[in-house]
Amino acid sequence: MPDDPRTSDASNVHPFLADRILGHATPAELLARLVERLHEPTEPDPELCMDIGAGNLESLLRHHEAELWPEIERLARTDIRFRRALSGVWAYDSPQFEQRVALLAELGEAREITVRFTVEPDDFSADPKLSWRAFESEGAISRRRLAEVLRQVADWLPSSQEDPDSERP
Repeated sequence: MPDDPRTSDASNVHPFLADRILGHATPAELLARLVERLHEPTEPDPELCMDIGAGNLESLLRHHEAELWPEIERLARTDIRFRRALSGVWAYDSPQFEQRVALLAELGEAREITVRFTVEPDDFSADPKLSWRAFESEGAISRRRLAEVLRQVADWLPSSQEDPDSERP
């Protein structure tokens, strides 16, 4: 019997995707499996959410987001673990990309924070040390969390100058 091209290399395919490729599961069933996996740990696991979001969920949405959208929106509104996994999906070319970005922003998963400050030189050198004298921020973030994020950005900046393609932490 000739090999089925869909199964000839199935040993190298993740079981989740193999079920979809082989037609053993519908997109809705695969989505339900991902939600079950998100709830396997007793406590929410941010790393698991990001792994599922940037992995199997992204793959599923790339091809089936439009048909699954009502359930995706319901889950995002009611299930914090799913919402966090959904925030890990980039899939810029998926059918509901704009709606997904708007939904995540509405639900607080993506926040725009604007920080402005004024600095002044401390000396007369070509690249003087600077001191800040005025600060303001806009957006939904506590001062404590803003300080944490700004420290992360400050730690990342030197490496980004050495390697302009370096990813943020």
